[in-house]
Amino acid sequence: MPQIQKEHVIDEIFIKPYRMLLDKFKPKIKISIERDGYIIKTAETGEELEETLRLRHDVFYRELIGKELPFGLDMDRFDTRCDHLIIIDCKTDNIVGTYRLISSTFSPDFYSEEEFDLDDIKLLDGVKLELGRACIDKKYRNGKTIVLLWLGLNEYINRIHAKYLFGCSSVQTVDFKKIAVIQRYIQEHHYTQPHIRVKPNNKYRVKDISSIVSNLDQLSVFGKKAARLIPGLLSTYLAAGARICGEPAYDREFKCMDYLTILDMEAMNQRLVGKLFGTC
Repeated sequence: MPQIQKEHVIDEIFIKPYRMLLDKFKPKIKISIERDGYIIKTAETGEELEETLRLRHDVFYRELIGKELPFGLDMDRFDTRCDHLIIIDCKTDNIVGTYRLISSTFSPDFYSEEEFDLDDIKLLDGVKLELGRACIDKKYRNGKTIVLLWLGLNEYINRIHAKYLFGCSSVQTVDFKKIAVIQRYIQEHHYTQPHIRVKPNNKYRVKDISSIVSNLDQLSVFGKKAARLIPGLLSTYLAAGARICGEPAYDREFKCMDYLTILDMEAMNQRLVGKLFGTC
C-alpha cells in the first residue's frame, strides 16, 4: 500500500470515533436570525459543528500558540452536549464566528470547573449559562461581527430564561507584574460579593498573587494602566455590568490568565446592552 494511502487509512481509523459523535449531534435550542448578509444561528448538524471546531482550532491553536491538533479539531467532552452559536457569511456560506453555550438546563457540569471550584456559582438560583470558546475568523474581526454574536446570544438567553451568564475571560499575558496590576484594579472596581467568589483549582493557582498585589504602590497610576491592559471582550463584559469572581487561573498551555466572570441579567447596563443588541 502506498505511504500516502496508508496514512489516510490510519487517519480515518482514528477519526472514526469523533465522526460518530459529530454525526449524532443535535442542538438543544434552535435559533436563526438573518441580518446584513449574515445568518446567526445555533449549529444544527454534525457538518456545521465540525466546521465550527475547525474554526476554533485555527484561532486558538494555529494562530494563538502555533500548534496543530490531530485532525485539526478543537474538541472536548462538552462540545456534543451543548449549543454552538455560529455566524455564517451568506456570500461564502462559511462559518466565521462562534460562541459555545453550556446551560444548566441541559448540563450539570461546566467547562470552567476544570480551572475553578464552581460550587458557589452552581448554588445560585436560576438558569446559568456558561459562555466560552468565543472566536471570530481574523478576516471578520470588527465591531459588526461582535454585535451579531451578541444579537444571537440575546435571543438564546431569552429562549432559556437565563439569569446568570458566566465563563472564563482570558488575559493574554504571563507577565506577573501586569497581572498584579490588573488584579488590584479588578479587586478595587469589579469584584463580586463574597458569597459568589471562586478559587482556582490547585493546578491553575498563581502562587503568592495576593502578596504580589499587596506590594503594588501608586494605585492611581496603576489603575490607568490596568484599564488599558484589559482585553476588549472582558472590557465589554465589565461595561455591561459583569463582575470578577476572584483570583485568576493560570492556563499554561495557552500562556494566559483566566478570570471567572459572571453577569447577573438583572444588573446589566441597559444602555450598553441596547447598543449591543440593536434595541436602542
